[in-house]
Amino acid sequence: MELRNHYSKFIVDTLKTVWAFIFIAVVNISGSKGISEAADEIGATGGILIGLGALLIAALIMLINFLRWRRTKIIIDEDELIIDRDFKINKKVTTIRLSSIATVNLQQGIPDHIFNTYRVQLDINSSVTAEDTDFNLIFDKETAEKVKAILVGDIRLKGQYEHGETIEEVPAEEMPAVPTKQKELIYQFTDGQVLRHCLLSVSLTVILILIGTVIPAVFAFRDAASAALGIFPALVIIVPLFWSQISPLINYYGFKIERDEEHAIVSYGLITRRQYNLPLDKTNAIVLYQPLIARIFGFYYGDIVTVGMGDQENNGTPIFCLLLKKDEIFEIVRRLDPSMQVNGFGESSPKSALIPIIIKYMFITLPAAVAPFFFIPAKFFWAPVLVLAFMAFAAYLSYRTKALAVLDDKLVISSGVFRKKIAIIPNKKVQTVEKRSGPVSRRFGISHGKACVLGPMRYRENYIGYFDNRRFDGVFEKIV
Repeated sequence: MELRNHYSKFIVDTLKTVWAFIFIAVVNISGSKGISEAADEIGATGGILIGLGALLIAALIMLINFLRWRRTKIIIDEDELIIDRDFKINKKVTTIRLSSIATVNLQQGIPDHIFNTYRVQLDINSSVTAEDTDFNLIFDKETAEKVKAILVGDIRLKGQYEHGETIEEVPAEEMPAVPTKQKELIYQFTDGQVLRHCLLSVSLTVILILIGTVIPAVFAFRDAASAALGIFPALVIIVPLFWSQISPLINYYGFKIERDEEHAIVSYGLITRRQYNLPLDKTNAIVLYQPLIARIFGFYYGDIVTVGMGDQENNGTPIFCLLLKKDEIFEIVRRLDPSMQVNGFGESSPKSALIPIIIKYMFITLPAAVAPFFFIPAKFFWAPVLVLAFMAFAAYLSYRTKALAVLDDKLVISSGVFRKKIAIIPNKKVQTVEKRSGPVSRRFGISHGKACVLGPMRYRENYIGYFDNRRFDGVFEKIV
């Protein structure tokens, strides 16, 4: 079966390129002489010629994008997906085995809403390309749903079509009907729960930046002039940070978790609607997170780590669950995949682990804390002391966060400092386990290390805190 991307692709690509040219031109003109001054120098005739030249360039860009779209074929048979870009300047053929496709997801952004199209996003079983979506195909809604069904195996093409038929010869209405699959609703988040997730997910970095920006701005409010000098630089920092925390309210609107026989299905989004279809048999880990404020209130959210899965916006895997209490999120994990069910996070590090952790933090912090004594006034003696106290607290929090459970079929690894991370990893999915010890930890008979799985970079390495050497021996035995 041979298809072609929806015609909206070359239109949107042209608009993006033309807009980039216009933006660069305006910035260059306004940065050198100013728009009004440049317009006076060019004059009416020069303006007309520049306008005609811009139109000619836009038409050329559209022609190139049209030819690239027209000569790009998407061929699907019973075993392979072939993307054939037969452009005169550059010919490229990409062949993907259907069995190597990890996930097939749907996304509908603003341009897709305008043209009533969907992006079929494909990710393959490869850690090399795990940070991004591998392929974006654009079809009308009906064709997109049927292509997705073919790629995930719900529709078999064997004996249906001969190779070489075109989209005109096989219109969407004549393609096999998408079978109706029974879906089970696992959880539907309310608007209030989505708002709670946004408010409690604020990172420590954002909090520190806001404190460091707002306090100096407040002290600058001695008069109107100083207030203006203080508030505008602060707003430049505060507004983007505020938007970064509020935008998830739009992104995660209507968050819903479902499952069928083989997939976890996660849907969300107000302006850009996303639907992730996560194959449960290709799940390498489930990762639960506790941001700083959410940790105080006992809430967790979760990600599913799948080989090759990439999220273009977040450069990671998609969230499968927003902030919930521990028992609630454990129940969702159980209903999605009973093999990943756990009852707790394991045993904490022994008390002896606190000593090498404090030594490590103090060794890193001491030079930065002592140096200011030689460069700052005596009345600010409290600043280095405050730094040391903060790092001592961070060391203690790091010690309290570490936990490890070695079960018959999985590992549960807790790590982090202010933001807690809990990785639930099936033993058969662990790629490597590393064990380390230094002179201090060897004295107490403890070691630390990490367990690695296939997935995006931030999920690949899961750090194990200091534990008795026998616990590590148990980890090696379970993995083998």
